[in-house]
Amino acid sequence: MANPRNISNPIKAQGFFTTKRIALIVIAVIILTFVFWIWGTYNSFISKDQSVQGQWANVETQYQRRIDLIPNLIETVKGYAKFEK
Repeated sequence: MANPRNISNPIKAQGFFTTKRIALIVIAVIILTFVFWIWGTYNSFISKDQSVQGQWANVETQYQRRIDLIPNLIETVKGYAKFEK
């Protein structure tokens, strides 16, 4: 007949999942979750920064187009002023 003390705790009978190992696994999972969250947040910040830089480039392009049109506008006004004389 088998000794009931040996099968009273099946976790200890297996020997693999001790309390210490379970605690280490839980801590490792928490740390990995935190690391992946930080990694995702950082990548999100980088992509948003690139988007903002692209939008500012569009604004600067529009400003440059307007600045480039000013000499044409001045020449048009001068031509119309000559016509009015």
